[in-house]
Amino acid sequence: MRITGVDAKLLHVPLARPRASKSESQAGRLNHVVVLLTEVQTDAGLLGLGYAYALQGSGRAMLAT
Repeated sequence: MRITGVDAKLLHVPLARPRASKSESQAGRLNHVVVLLTEVQTDAGLLGLGYAYALQGSGRAMLAT
C-alpha cells in the first residue's frame, strides 16, 4: 500500500462562547480555534484523517511543516 495523495486545510472554527484568557490570546479574548485538517489517500482506496489545533496565531506554521 502506498500513499497517493495528501491534502491539508486550515479551518477557523468559531467558539460558541468566547474565552477570556490572556495566556491564550494576545487580546485577552479567544473567539475561534484554528484547526489543521489533513486527509491522506492510498492506492488501496483507504482514506485517513488527522487534525491538530492552535489556540494562538493563525496555524500557518502547522500547515508549513
